[in-house]
Amino acid sequence: MVIAAKTINGLKRRAKQIKRAVNVPHCQALDIASQEAGFNNYKDALEKIPAPEVKL
Repeated sequence: MVIAAKTINGLKRRAKQIKRAVNVPHCQALDIASQEAGFNNYKDALEKIPAPEVKL
C-alpha cells in the first residue's frame, strides 16, 4: 500500500499507529511507514521531503 506522505509529521503519526498495531520498535515503524509512502527508509524520506517553512 502506498500512502501520500506530505510531511515528516505525517510519517511519524503513521509510525505510531504501526508501532501500536504490530508491536515493533519505533525506529522500525518509521522505516515501515516510510516504505508505505514509497521511500526506501525513514532517512530517505527525511532527505526527500522538504522541510516546512518557518514563519517568524
